[in-house]
Amino acid sequence: MFVDVLEQERDWCKYLFKFGSMIGLNEEILCDYLNFITAKRMKYVGLKPTFKYPAKNPLGWSDKWIAGSDVQVAPQETELTSYKGGSVEKDIKEGSFKNYKL
Repeated sequence: MFVDVLEQERDWCKYLFKFGSMIGLNEEILCDYLNFITAKRMKYVGLKPTFKYPAKNPLGWSDKWIAGSDVQVAPQETELTSYKGGSVEKDIKEGSFKNYKL
């Protein structure tokens, strides 16, 4: 199944780059990346890749956006622990608020 999908993706690469490449990306580089990532995923599930693949990611610059653990989370998506807790003064005297009306 992995190899079937890899072949389909390679065909898609040929289609994408049939009119030329772009700066930093062409059919060969993208196919190398597909081989690299497919081999990596196959190893994760205990399968031995049956095709040639590069030892390191040919699109190394993409790791920054692909690696899920490196994603910065927005403050509103997390529980903030930087707030001060229990920072109320406890030395208020009786009658300190007698001039306030509710």
